[in-house]
Amino acid sequence: PEEAIVFMARRARVFLYYRLALPVPIFMVSLLGLVYLVLANLPGAMLYGIGAGVVALLSGLWSIWSYVDWTNDYAIVTNQRAVWQELVIMLYESREETPMDAILATSVDSSQVGRILGYGDMVMRTYTGTLVFPNLANFEMVRTIVDDRRARARDANVQAEKHTMETMVRRRLKLAPPPPPESTAAKKEPRPVTLGER
Repeated sequence: PEEAIVFMARRARVFLYYRLALPVPIFMVSLLGLVYLVLANLPGAMLYGIGAGVVALLSGLWSIWSYVDWTNDYAIVTNQRAVWQELVIMLYESREETPMDAILATSVDSSQVGRILGYGDMVMRTYTGTLVFPNLANFEMVRTIVDDRRARARDANVQAEKHTMETMVRRRLKLAPPPPPESTAAKKEPRPVTLGER
């Protein structure tokens, strides 16, 4: 209930185009071939027409599957954690996540082609390993968002520790307890950012 989404994006759109680079042309060529065979009404063309129809159907399904598969991969940043979620339909689903206060350092990584096309990886080093947001557009901005959330989480932890220490001291001195810290639910969270992938 107290967790709010700050940022959410898929892989850069160039990876969708890359996945569709083969099935879409095959679909278009086979569909045009099928239309030609139907309109030409050539003798003995029925077998070729069936073949073209089957190829058009399979390549169309391939194109749809590629698009849906691209839409199922998400990088998510909330006010409490960073999450990379990946789903391959009917095969597997995986989710890697880390709390904001467990992130030790962030960095970005991009190849020469990635810099030209505007995508790269956002890498987070944690106590238990590395969490990567792969192939994101605007990856530098994502790093800024994560660093901001890390700083907020660190400040919240410091405030909580101070409050705990103050409560213990007051209890030992038999003083009135301090007022409770402001709830994270009461703090106004920024509107989530959803990037238009390139």
